[in-house]
Amino acid sequence: MNTSSHASKFFIDYASEPVTQWPSLISEAKRRGSDTLTTHIFWGVHETAPRIRDFSRASNKSLEKFLRLAVDQGMGIEAKFGFSAHEKTFPSWIYGLKKSALVPYSLSKVGQEDFGFVPLPSFSEPGFQESYLDFLAEAFALLGLYRDSGRGLQKIQLDFGLYETDVTLLVRRRLPTLLQSRYTDVSAFNKVYETSFRDFSPLESEKSIQLLLDRRPWMACFDYRWCRAQILLEFWKKAWTLADELGLSDILSSSLSELSPVAPTSAAWGIACDSVYLDSVSGESFPFCPEGIAHPSALLTYRVWESMRASAMEANLPAQLLPLWDGEARLSPTLSAVFCGKYLTRAAFSVLKRHLQEGKDLFFPFGAAQFDEKLDCVDWGMRFEPTDDLPPQLVKWKSGTGTIWQPRQPLAVDDALWSNTLLCIDKIRQKGGLH
Repeated sequence: MNTSSHASKFFIDYASEPVTQWPSLISEAKRRGSDTLTTHIFWGVHETAPRIRDFSRASNKSLEKFLRLAVDQGMGIEAKFGFSAHEKTFPSWIYGLKKSALVPYSLSKVGQEDFGFVPLPSFSEPGFQESYLDFLAEAFALLGLYRDSGRGLQKIQLDFGLYETDVTLLVRRRLPTLLQSRYTDVSAFNKVYETSFRDFSPLESEKSIQLLLDRRPWMACFDYRWCRAQILLEFWKKAWTLADELGLSDILSSSLSELSPVAPTSAAWGIACDSVYLDSVSGESFPFCPEGIAHPSALLTYRVWESMRASAMEANLPAQLLPLWDGEARLSPTLSAVFCGKYLTRAAFSVLKRHLQEGKDLFFPFGAAQFDEKLDCVDWGMRFEPTDDLPPQLVKWKSGTGTIWQPRQPLAVDDALWSNTLLCIDKIRQKGGLH
C-alpha cells in the first residue's frame, strides 16, 4: 500500500493500487480523519506511446473512476503533476529523445548521495513539451468534471522538479532574444558590461559570452540564470492557459520559487540559500553553462544547498531559496540563516531587508552580502553592537529594528558546516536573538 497521511490530507498513488482497493483506501483516509486525497498523476503511467494516452482502458489508470469514488465519499482532491524524481514520471518513449539535459545525480536517483550530474531527455527537445501539454489538457479536462462536486477538486500543482536544476536548459541561440527582452535597448546592456555591441545578435557566440564573463562575471551569471528561468516560465504560462480555459487556473500552482508563496511556519528558525551562486566560498570562477558543462563552483553551490536543506528537513526546520526576481517573497521564521556570497540579486536583498524591517533577525554564516547583481553596494543600514568573545565568536549589527549576526571568521564549507551553524544559532538564541 503506497499511502501516507499528513494533517487532513491522505496520499494515494491510485495507479499503483488494484482498483478493487480504491474504496477501502478512501475509507481508511476518512477513518484517519482526512478530508482531502492527494495523488500524483504521472505522465509515464498514462502515456504509452507518443500522443497515445490511456485514462480509462486499464482499470488502474481510470482517473475519472478514482475521482468519482473520492467525491462520492465527500473527499477533496489535490492533484500533482510534473517532473519529480520518480520512475513513473516519464513515459518510456521519451528516453528515445536526445539525453542532453544535465541534472544533479542525487535528484535523479532518489536516495543516492553522489553530487555528479546525469543526462536525461531534454525539456527543450521537439515533441517533449507538446506531448506533455497534450497530456495536461486531457487530464485537466477530467479533473474539471469534479471542480464543483461536493468538496471536489481543491488544488492542482505543477512541479518542475528535475528541470529546475537542468544546467543545459538555455542554449546560446536563445540568449540574444532573451537578453533583449530583459534590457530592451542594447545601449543599456553596453552600459552594464562596458561593451560596444551594435545589437544583441553577437551574444549567440562563445567569444561574446567569454567577453561578458571577463567584463562582469557576476552580472553574466545573473543574466544567464534569469534567461534560463524564462524558459520554465514560458512553459508555465502555456500550462496556466490550458487550466484557465477549463476554469481551473485559480487552483493551479507552480513549484517555481518566484511564483509560490512561502507558507507560514511556527519553527523557531530556518535557512535560506542564494539561488544564484555562493561565490565567496568556492574559490572558483562563475558557473555559466550554456553548453551544458557543469562548473565545479556550480556543483559546490548545489552541495551546500542540498546538504543544508537535508539537515534542516531532518530537524523539521523550513528551508527556501532566495528569489531571482519578485522581491515580494517572505522569509517565514523569525530568525533565518542565510547562505550566500558577497553578491545577491536585488530581489533577494529586498526580501532580506524587509525581514529586518519587520524586527526579525538574519544570520550570515559566510558574512553579509555586499553587492547586488549590478555591483551596486547594498545598504543594510547597519550599526555595530559589541558581543562577548565566547566561542563561537559572533559580530552583531543592528539594521533598522532587526539584527544581523555573522561569525568573526566565515564558517568553512566542510562536514562541520551544519553543526557549526547550529552552535552559532544556539548562541544567537541565548543572546536574545529571537523576538
